[in-house]
Amino acid sequence: MGRNLLGPVSYHFSQMFFNIPYLWMGATLGAQPQSLTSQMLLQLISTILHIALNMIQILIVKIFA
Repeated sequence: MGRNLLGPVSYHFSQMFFNIPYLWMGATLGAQPQSLTSQMLLQLISTILHIALNMIQILIVKIFA
């Protein structure tokens, strides 16, 4: 009792959420050569995904805090 589990849980979620966009971008860009427009579009999608996942992480931390 009194043990703070939010720290390890928060760390786990942040590692998972922060890595998803980069893993997805690397797999997508590494699969085939892309034009500059495609690379910019993929970067934009990755950024939006990253922001969305950060918002989810904040909600999770707020719920369990």
